[in-house]
Amino acid sequence: MSGAGGACFDFAKGKCNRDNCRFSHDQPLEERKAAECFDFKRGQCTRGETCRFSHGEEASGLQDVLENPDYQPFTCTVCEIEINYDYQGRKPPYARNISFLEDGYFRRDPFSVDPHPLFLGGLCSVCGVPVCAALTCSFFYAKRFCLPCGSDNIVAFPVEIQQDIKRNSQPANATSA
Repeated sequence: MSGAGGACFDFAKGKCNRDNCRFSHDQPLEERKAAECFDFKRGQCTRGETCRFSHGEEASGLQDVLENPDYQPFTCTVCEIEINYDYQGRKPPYARNISFLEDGYFRRDPFSVDPHPLFLGGLCSVCGVPVCAALTCSFFYAKRFCLPCGSDNIVAFPVEIQQDIKRNSQPANATSA
């Protein structure tokens, strides 16, 4: 079938059910998907699997995270967890219209069809060491603080934050009296 109205986008998605479609069904799926999706490259494609353009290898999710040379290791100095990140700053390119209140380490969510940022952690505003976002490692109160610096400066924080610092500084197996 060759239509005069250009390519059939429904056919490209495998969803055209018109008997006499006025759009072309001639182009094989491989060729239709050969063109790169510029929105996806900028982290702004909202069409997911229905997109008529290729999302390339980046669409492979977790496999991409494991093999992508653009990822760098982020290591928390408190818990020593190591997580790969692909962006450092306040506005990951795949975060659409989101700006964070602090510079941080981010990575794409490997389990999301659309790219969403995962905040991994940031630098302590007192000592400058990298700390993950786990409650037992850091907290955010106008700035990021590692728990050791928060404990050392506990009187500088409001009572509610002091209680959080004390609670999160306790070993996991400690019992409260």
